[in-house]
Amino acid sequence: MLNAVLEWGPTSPVQATSYLSILCSYGYPVAGAGTPEEIVATIPVRLVPTQLLQGSQKTQFAAALSASILQWLAATTPRSSGVLIFDLNTFTVPLGASGPASGLKPILEFENLRVPIAAISDV
Repeated sequence: MLNAVLEWGPTSPVQATSYLSILCSYGYPVAGAGTPEEIVATIPVRLVPTQLLQGSQKTQFAAALSASILQWLAATTPRSSGVLIFDLNTFTVPLGASGPASGLKPILEFENLRVPIAAISDV
């Protein structure tokens, strides 16, 4: 996911350092499962506050995030119909700003990216 969002794939011409934030939530249907009227309850699992991430840190960052999510899953009893829901934002520093304290501007936002619990192999 990080390679696609931040263009860090092996053939990408861009390997820029980026600011990002991630929210991972656990969701499960409480009514209307599988229908357009489905109502999903969510519980926050992991919040990654906005931080500067370089391509060289990607593997370590992804492993730590994965481990913390798997640790949460192991400590709970998620429903097999549940999903992990990811919201991911990338930011840029406005032109002429002196740094992050001057205010970051979102350049890309992904919301409601869902991964079924049943698709996670380590659970």
